[in-house]
Amino acid sequence: SSTTDLLPDSLTLVLLPRTGNAAIHVNGSKVPSDSPAFVSLHRILSADDPNAAVFAAKERLRSSDAFSFEIHAAQHRLLSGLFRRHDDDSMFSGGSWRMECKCASVDGINFVREAEVSV
Repeated sequence: SSTTDLLPDSLTLVLLPRTGNAAIHVNGSKVPSDSPAFVSLHRILSADDPNAAVFAAKERLRSSDAFSFEIHAAQHRLLSGLFRRHDDDSMFSGGSWRMECKCASVDGINFVREAEVSV
């Protein structure tokens, strides 16, 4: 049994309240900047690694500004971070999106070793 077997079939992505007028849209609906948003992440099979724990959202998220987030399994925070636009010479106008995150341990077990975001 691996630690990925201990993870549930779904996690919760919590988009934390933002300062100013930073807008986030979930499935086209604007989330007020002073409110969190909750998005379910469903476990899917990885074509690259059958032992990997891969989660994806069915909802469409849109943001024009940086936002902080957490990923929870039940009441336990597994990951927290910041998703922001990085100004560089990429092919994307205004830079590419980057994720900075910190892994949290649950009862002394680190479930998340690395995280990757596809946009």
